[in-house]
Amino acid sequence: MNTGKDDWYWELYNSNLSPEMKEIFGYLYPTKQKMPSMLSCAIEISINRQSAKGFISMPLLAWKKIFLHSNWEINRAIINSHFIYYLPLLLSSTTLPAGMIQSLRTGDILIPDNQFFSPNGLGRLKIGNKWIYLQQSTAEILTFLVIHNKVQDMESTQSDANYPEIVSISSEDVSEQRQFMVQDTDFPDLSGIPVTVTLRAGTLEITLEQLHSLGPGSILAFCGSTPGYATLYYAERPLAHGELVDIEGELGLRITRMERF
Repeated sequence: MNTGKDDWYWELYNSNLSPEMKEIFGYLYPTKQKMPSMLSCAIEISINRQSAKGFISMPLLAWKKIFLHSNWEINRAIINSHFIYYLPLLLSSTTLPAGMIQSLRTGDILIPDNQFFSPNGLGRLKIGNKWIYLQQSTAEILTFLVIHNKVQDMESTQSDANYPEIVSISSEDVSEQRQFMVQDTDFPDLSGIPVTVTLRAGTLEITLEQLHSLGPGSILAFCGSTPGYATLYYAERPLAHGELVDIEGELGLRITRMERF
């Protein structure tokens, strides 16, 4: 504690603190001693109709004790509740060789292996960290009834061991590679490159306020697609359009029109 002729002032200062302030900060006093790991923050305190702003620096351990001791609440940032959020109705996805995608033709039937919806309109849609379980209300219009929602468990990301090893390349290797590229004029075969495509049917337009209140019994209406039809996408680029078909309980796409790519 900082001792000196001003001690009387801080005794008086702390004796006049409100009970609410004492509960949060305890006994306050200044110090000229350099403390490790100091964290400085702007602070605003409101009690009843009175408020005050200031600047305070404390060691990290002191902040930790304050946060653990007092009943703090998150002061959520103000957002535009009328901001419109766009979300495609993702029916399924799959990964195919680039050559197979290029060979798709009208009349082909594609059955993606990652299915999010069944042929009878029952499925799930991921919004943020939630899975929204839906049931299509009617076959005539693209509306769905929310029957359940579930927060997705946080899972650890892939470890570095799952990624390709980074190999250092010397300047000699680069020189040899350049010579090889000059000598070999044939373009390499890229038909085996894996490409992830998605099957979508329409887009949901919903405000953040509506999204926050989403729950069982809510009705979601998707626009931009005819019921029973869907589009095959690579990223945001449409590749093919077609009719949704039931293939032994799996949702498939019978291609009726191809995009040029």
